[in-house]
Amino acid sequence: MRTERSVIFIVILFVFLGFPTIKADELERIDSINQILLKQKGSDRVKTLIALSEAYRIISFDKSIKTGLDAVDYASANNFDALKAEVFKSLGTSAMESGDYLLALDYYAKSLEAFEKSGNFKEMALLNTSIGHQYFLLSDYDNAISHLENALNLGEKINSDSIAMIVSHAAGNILYETGAYNKALDAYYKTKILATELKEEVVYAKVIMNIGLIFWQWDENDKALGELKSAIEVFEKLDMKEMLSQALNNVGLIYLYDKDELETASMYFRKSLEIREKYGSPVPIANVLINMALVYARQDSIIKADQYFQRSLQIYENSGVVQGILRVYYHLGETHHRLENYQLSNTYLEKCMTKASEHKIDQYNTIVSDLFMKNYEALSDFQSFLKYYRVFKVNHDTLVNQFNLAQVRESQIKYRNIELFQQVEQLSAQNTAQQKKLNLYHYLFIALIGLIFTAVIIYYVMRQIKHLSMKAVQSNSELLLSHENSGNNK
Repeated sequence: MRTERSVIFIVILFVFLGFPTIKADELERIDSINQILLKQKGSDRVKTLIALSEAYRIISFDKSIKTGLDAVDYASANNFDALKAEVFKSLGTSAMESGDYLLALDYYAKSLEAFEKSGNFKEMALLNTSIGHQYFLLSDYDNAISHLENALNLGEKINSDSIAMIVSHAAGNILYETGAYNKALDAYYKTKILATELKEEVVYAKVIMNIGLIFWQWDENDKALGELKSAIEVFEKLDMKEMLSQALNNVGLIYLYDKDELETASMYFRKSLEIREKYGSPVPIANVLINMALVYARQDSIIKADQYFQRSLQIYENSGVVQGILRVYYHLGETHHRLENYQLSNTYLEKCMTKASEHKIDQYNTIVSDLFMKNYEALSDFQSFLKYYRVFKVNHDTLVNQFNLAQVRESQIKYRNIELFQQVEQLSAQNTAQQKKLNLYHYLFIALIGLIFTAVIIYYVMRQIKHLSMKAVQSNSELLLSHENSGNNK
């Protein structure tokens, strides 16, 4: 099942991506904000317009953008440059949540430019991370990595572990999507350590979910389910609906591909889809729709499967999510191969291969070639079959699985070594503190012995003095008596 698994587009979004809040709550909030806005001027008015723009996100994207641009105009007219940077950042998030990643890039770039003028390194680092994330969603990995490196350098300037944590997590996501699972695992372990040190429970839960996905890619399914279910517990406790939906979706994938328990998989997907449709973000909805399509395809409900495939493809195309488009093309090719529609299968596989080559996404080469060979074999077109034949295919699966198992063990040992090193440092610090206490007790004990010895000497001396004094008195008394007696004798 590993070849199927390797094409799954699982959005492992980090701290900046979330779902909008529930519509009823937002309507009430909008009414309240509008009442406040009637009485406001100055910088407070800009802040309230930002809040209103964000409240409109789930109600109307157009109103959200228009209100944000009103805030930009007011901030510009009153020379509130720092607030204008905040408005652009908010507009970028609104565009991202609507699935318009190119527009989000434009607004984030304007916000970054404004923060650069004020020299706000923290905001510059966070915006570089957000921009990197948009490029990641657009499968432009070179630009994504470039901006993440900028963010990391800025974080180092202000000595920020929180920035390092965010960037490490984002880098792990990119490495995962490009198939560099071992490097992704290293990045996630680093994130896990930083999240533990910073007591960032949310980031910790997100990263253990991501680690679980890598274990799944390497057929470590029990470990994968363990990590994912641990993440689900945290997301439920913190009432993080969007992340809970992601984790449920990912558990469903394991039951679909490795357990072959279609009803269980469908149950997890439906729970995930219920949350996502309630909160309305299009791309996360598409990620679950395609998984539902795969369940229907395996149950031979082809009409339903095709409806879900086409709906998810439309969302991916509208949002420009390349990985999603590739996944739909591949699975349509796979489904029609199973239905013996070999020519139609090849049509979708050609689309998949072409788009993957355009975006330098290599992990499709082997699996698409494999399906091409099966199709051409069935069509008795051996010349085309040879075109896609790969010498390494004979031992490919065995060698890759052995290599990946070795890689995961190496990463686990590396992480364990890091943990042990931290424990050694902690124990060393504790030993130093204990040694200081022991030294203090030792000195106090010596001082106490000294005091006791001194007291004994003083006591002894005082007794001697007292004894000598009494002897002197006694001698004087005896002498006096002797004088008295001699006087009487006279």
